[in-house]
Amino acid sequence: MSNETESAVLSLGTPVTMSIVRAFLAGAPEDATLELDSSDPGEPKLVLTWAQRQEG
Repeated sequence: MSNETESAVLSLGTPVTMSIVRAFLAGAPEDATLELDSSDPGEPKLVLTWAQRQEG
């Protein structure tokens, strides 16, 4: 297994964000994290991060 990670950044301004977050959390691996990025107060974002899985 690799230590590399994958991530997705979602703008909180989109109406589908909560549906995406719920779906992510429902099937998220144990090492997944969900963080709020408020570095830009005008456009807060959710950052979803998980370990990259290698098959085989």
